[in-house]
Amino acid sequence: MREISYAVKQVQAEDGKMLSLAYSILIDDSHSGPESYGVRIVEQNSGSHTEATDLTTDAAQIDALMDKLSRNTVTPTGLADILTDWL
Repeated sequence: MREISYAVKQVQAEDGKMLSLAYSILIDDSHSGPESYGVRIVEQNSGSHTEATDLTTDAAQIDALMDKLSRNTVTPTGLADILTDWL
């Protein structure tokens, strides 16, 4: 599994703490057939993180998802809700 850094965003949480959110694209090319893409979000100050693998084989689709996640500063805890709507 390879990881490509996509964006790092700084945002102030509701409690006033600053969050540093790192967004990455996960690429799985370990099996025969097309690469599959996933995402990882890490809150760098606390180390909280989450990932979802094998979401799509379409590079344009994962790029659009990553743009949406980073633009809206989605946190690790919010990823599951976004993916439920996205899938």
